[in-house]
Order: sequence, then C-alpha cells, then structure tokens
Amino acid sequence: MSILRQTLHALSELCLVLGLVGLFAPLPAAAEGGPDAKGHRHARAAKHRADPCQRLSLAHGKARGHDRKCPRLGGSAGAARGDFNDDGFADLAIGIPDEDLAGGADAGAVIVIYGSSNGLTAVGGAGVPASQLWHQDSAGVLGVSEDGDHFGAALASGDYNDDGFGDLAIGVPDEDSSAGIANDGAVNVLFGSASGLTATGDEFLPNPFVQAAGDRFGAALVWAFFNGDSFSDLAVGVPGRNIQVSFATPGNPAAVAVDAGAVAVFHGSSTGLSGATPQFVAQTSPINPGGSFGNGAETDDQFGTTLAAGLFNGDVFWDLAVGIPNEELAPGNVANAGAVHVIFGSVDGLTRVSPQVLNQTSAGGAEVPESNDHFGAALAAGDFDNDTHHDLAVGVPQENIGTRADAGGVNVFHGSDSGLVGNGQFWSQANTAFPSEGGAESGDTFGAALAAGDFNADGRKDLAIGVPGEGVICLANSQEPLCENAVGLNSMFRAGIVNVIYGSPTGLLTSAGPGVQLWHQDVAGMSGIAAEFDAFGSVLSAWNFGNGSQADLAITAPFEEIAGSDSAGAVFVIYGSGDGLAAADSEVWHQNTPSVPDSVESGDHFGEALY
Repeated sequence: MSILRQTLHALSELCLVLGLVGLFAPLPAAAEGGPDAKGHRHARAAKHRADPCQRLSLAHGKARGHDRKCPRLGGSAGAARGDFNDDGFADLAIGIPDEDLAGGADAGAVIVIYGSSNGLTAVGGAGVPASQLWHQDSAGVLGVSEDGDHFGAALASGDYNDDGFGDLAIGVPDEDSSAGIANDGAVNVLFGSASGLTATGDEFLPNPFVQAAGDRFGAALVWAFFNGDSFSDLAVGVPGRNIQVSFATPGNPAAVAVDAGAVAVFHGSSTGLSGATPQFVAQTSPINPGGSFGNGAETDDQFGTTLAAGLFNGDVFWDLAVGIPNEELAPGNVANAGAVHVIFGSVDGLTRVSPQVLNQTSAGGAEVPESNDHFGAALAAGDFDNDTHHDLAVGVPQENIGTRADAGGVNVFHGSDSGLVGNGQFWSQANTAFPSEGGAESGDTFGAALAAGDFNADGRKDLAIGVPGEGVICLANSQEPLCENAVGLNSMFRAGIVNVIYGSPTGLLTSAGPGVQLWHQDVAGMSGIAAEFDAFGSVLSAWNFGNGSQADLAITAPFEEIAGSDSAGAVFVIYGSGDGLAAADSEVWHQNTPSVPDSVESGDHFGEALY
C-alpha cells in the first residue's frame, strides 16, 4: 500500500565543493543426475572439490571475488516485495551475474519465477506469467552484454512509477561507461505490468558521478519511500567511489580517499527514476561545509557496500542504513572493524539532521570492535517486536568467538522514536539455544547473509541468518561420497546452514515460535544433498511467494554442482506455515529445472543475488 504523498518542498540540498565531497549533494544530471522421489536432485559424482574460494571471507568491497568466483554477499535488500504482475503474490528474481552470454563471459543475467496461490511456478498459466530470462541482449533491454558486466549482481524491487505494479532495478556494477571507463557501473530498470516484467519503457541509469574507473555504481541496491510520497525511491551503492578530502594548494595536489565509497539516491516519479537529479550521500571530509559525519571519508572504507532501509524512528519517512564493513575505528585505529551509518528520511528526502553511526561499541554488550570484524557486511531491517518501529540486524561474519576466528555474529538494534538503539542483543552459535553443527567454529561466518520475514504470520518479523562456512555433519543416509566412511563427523566442509530465530513482543527470542531452527540440505524433507563447499546460506530473501499467508525463505547455494557442472548454483525455497518454516513443500530451483530458461553451466553461481 502506498504511503500518502506529502507536500514536496522546493528547497534544494546544499551543493558541496566540486559536488564530490560531503554528506549530501545533488548530482549533475530437478536435478543433478537421475531424479529422486521429488524429481528435484540427483546424486553428484564421487569426487572431492577444492575450495573454490580458498577462503570464504574475502576482503569486503574489493572485486567481490570475481576472479575466484566467490559470492557477493549482501548486495540486494529492500522493503517491498517484487510483485511484478500485481496479483498479490511475491515473485522471485534470481541474479546470475556470472552467466556467460554471446556478448561475453560473466556478462550476467536475471531469471524471474512468478508466485501464485500454490507458490512459485515456472510453467505459468491461469494468469501467472511463465518464468523469464533477462539480460542486456534481451529484446528491448537497454545496454549491451559485455565481458565481466555482472548484470544481476544486485536487485531491488519497488513501484518506481506508482502504477501498482512492482518494478525491478538490476545492478550492473562492472558495466563500462559509454566513454570506455572500466567498471564504472550502471543500473537497468524493468517495469511491471499485468503480464509481468516488460522491457517496454525500461530505463538505463548510468553512473551519475563524474566518470571514474572502478566506481562500481550498482554494487548494492535498496528500495524505500525516503521522502514519504507514493513513488518508490532507489538507493544505489557506489563502494569504489573516490572522495576528495582536501583542497589543492600550490605545490600540493588535492588529497583523495581512494575507494571511500558513496551512495546515489534516485527519487521515483510518474515517469520512473531517470527524470530527477539524484542525491549524493557519502561520509564527509574536512573541506565539507556541511560538517563532519562519522570518521569521515577514508581510503578503502567502501561506504555503500551494503544497504538496508526501514522506519527506524517511527515517522512516515523511510531511513537508510549504509554498511561500511571496511571502516577503521578510533581509538586504536581498529582496521576493518566496520560501521553502519543511518540517515533519516524527510519530506525532502534523506536529511543531515541527527544521523547515527553504529558499531559494536554503540551496540552495547560484551562484544567490542576488533580488526577485520567487518561489522555491516550484511544488513536486514524488520519489526521484530511489532512496535511500529523497524529494527536493524547487522551481520559481523568475521567476528571471532573466543579463539574461533571468523565464527561470526549478529548485532540487533531496536527502533525507537529517537532512532536505533543498541541494548546488547548479540547472537552467535556460541549461544547454546542455537542448533548448529558443532557450535561456533572458525570460518563459519555466521551472519554473512540476513533476511527478515514473518514466517509464522504472527505480526512480528523473524530473522534468517546465513552461515555459509558451516560444515554439515554426515548422516547415515547421506548420498555425499565423502560421508561413506565418516558418519557423524563434521566432514562436509563449508556445506553451509541457515539458522532462523523468531520474533516476540520483546524482539527476537530463542524460545519464540518454534524456537531457533536449523536448515541445510540434509534436513528431513528438504530437497537436496549437502556437500562440501556448496556454501548454502550465502544469499537470503524472504517474501510471501504464495501457498499460504506467511513469508517464505529463499536460500542460495552458489557453488552447488548440477549435472556435473561445478558451481552452477541453486536456490532453495522453504515455505512458511502457522508454525514457522516447514520443509514439507520445499523446492530447489536451478537452470536445469523444467521451464526455467537456459541451462546450467559451470561457474554461473545461480542466485548470487536474490529479491
């Protein structure tokens, strides 16, 4: 439902020096062999795969693992379900940024599977569109597929032209500019209709900054109503943006913070997103006349690596949370400790008034900022206690738990009339209420992905937590060859799991709903076979795809082997119920699933982004 349109003010944001520094400034214009009983999965070949990432926890905000084909975590987020044909059911958009096309290797693509009263269906019929394949070589889509574009690396849906149909923004962070600037970035926008997404009237948003190599405009996306009108707005992360931090003087060139990062915000209108001048959001520098914000822009901060939005202070204007997982914190120059900046909405859009800077010190509790924690590497907003204020979950996937390096954790901040408040709520697998495959262990990366959804329809959001580095204990009936002589051992390295914790009147609580749940591919009733290096839980998305009134959970295993194609990737869907998520009708989707377009290929990493 659209928020009532507010009277728009004509006041413009302060233009900052050169348009390059400051907090805000307007920018210039089925299966793997033979099917099982469900026809979903097949037994994989008996072979041992080397770790495709060497280390799942790459430096955040760099090339996002393109060279080693590792997943880009936390790039897509939002507050609106993607209902592209306005039938009341969410549709699932699946990014395949490493898809090879005629135009080039890793050009990228997106597949859309539509929701229905019976859940997701690729076949179509009875008013439900058949599944779709989109890329920059699709008829009518603006742009041209090229090597390494990574179309589909981030996704966000909102009704950008307020016509009642959800629209889809698609990040293309490594798009070269029309002038040949490498990895400048872009965003494609496809608009919804009664027949689903269409290229008619689609938009191509180029990087609005002065062109520079490596900006990676479109690496993260989030939808919200920042100015409270009825048109959806889009925030776009530009984590590779360089920010000028001093004036040039005779004999001294201007200093620049390389890869400091920025965010561009596009406001929706009756014609979409391309008509208005976007806002520019970044950490300030000493030469900004608007004052300081946080630690200021610094080299390699990569502000805008992750994004989330919510009504954190309870008014009608949505607020923006910006993840800066490489932020260095003082005192002590704690490198890559990470931070999150929260910028509040207003009738004029995002505002400088009383922004917040969150880190593990402001979270309260026993955990403190440490080097390479990467606080803010994943974000999810949701009202976990149903008090009308959205809360914010912050992933800290490289958090050390005792002596267990990179075991991971999640901090939760609660919304209030004054914004987000830390009260010490911190979750990790060291909490004995969390079912796990061995407790908190080195390399688990608990909190590498997050999604909020009401899985039991009690009015409170619940939190799904990806743990893609977790090993899965071999079961007696496992079909994984490595388990033949290792039953009961934690031998399936980085197979991955997902934990789910449910909301309550006091927020997330281990005893709420069905209690904390543990999901992986060997859970009874699940469609799948857990295997080493699948990294199940790398990407999460939660919406009601149909088949009930509850939210459902989509989970990516980007390194899943399909029909002998290594790292082809798959997406698993677990449907909600009155008792929470249940395996009974779970599904697996990949490019060999009947009626899903195209076919599996090694290294596609199907599902590296979801919405």
